[in-house]
Amino acid sequence: IVVQAWIRCSLQSICVSLLIRIAIKMFKWTLLLSFLVSVVFLLSGCESKNDATPPLTTSDVPAAPAAPPAPPVAPPAPPAPSGVTATYFTMDINSLPAECPSSLADLGKKVPDACCAAPFVEAPVTDVSDFTNDGKVYTCAPLTLPALGIIRSFLGCADAQPTYAEACVPDAVAPLLFQPNGYPMNQSYAATTWQDASDPTECNCGVALGVNSKSTFSGTGCFLALGLYMFGVADNTTYYVKVDGSCEASAAAPPAPPAAPAAPPAPPAAPPAPPAATGVTATYFTM
Repeated sequence: IVVQAWIRCSLQSICVSLLIRIAIKMFKWTLLLSFLVSVVFLLSGCESKNDATPPLTTSDVPAAPAAPPAPPVAPPAPPAPSGVTATYFTMDINSLPAECPSSLADLGKKVPDACCAAPFVEAPVTDVSDFTNDGKVYTCAPLTLPALGIIRSFLGCADAQPTYAEACVPDAVAPLLFQPNGYPMNQSYAATTWQDASDPTECNCGVALGVNSKSTFSGTGCFLALGLYMFGVADNTTYYVKVDGSCEASAAAPPAPPAAPAAPPAPPAAPPAPPAATGVTATYFTM
């Protein structure tokens, strides 16, 4: 009986001691596991903060797009000859009144109005209808003059003045002045010489004959015009031209181009990012 009692007591002591040891080890493993979980959680939180998108700064915000350039102003159309007329008056050079000059040196000069009136022979008025082809009005066009043939002239507004110009010889026939198939032109070639010109210079007036601007009559009045005798051609006909009309509409300035649209406002700056966790640590201690 004593032996059985001793054995039972020993077994109970061993069991109690073993249970205590197991409990202590489980407590230690629980603390260690808790520590590891805390460390992992802390590290994952720091990494997520460090991996966050960096804050936008003013240098990162794209600049507002520049305003589109203003559309280019279209060049003004050549002034139409509407309202401007030119009328030729002729007379034999041997019958001229003393007040009407006729020399090449006087070409283009304004002369008394009597030189553009009876008893001078008046040619048909040259107006916008003579400078219209297929419904389009030109400023540089071929004209037919009695005894001369087909010439080319300018009729319109230049420098806001009624303007008529002669001897607007195309470059292709310039070397053949007063020769067959040259200038004055034949009908077939003249039909190809219609042109929109902004002024007599663009119409090539006076250049081929070497008289340049002398064959341009600017403003209203009576002017000494070109005559074949001025270039050694056997012809006694003196020509004067009367220019009439107004260029008030052509003098108006073109409308200003529309203003460029305002640039869109810059986008708002991004809010500052929360401070990073760099330099912050946490340490566990156990016992």
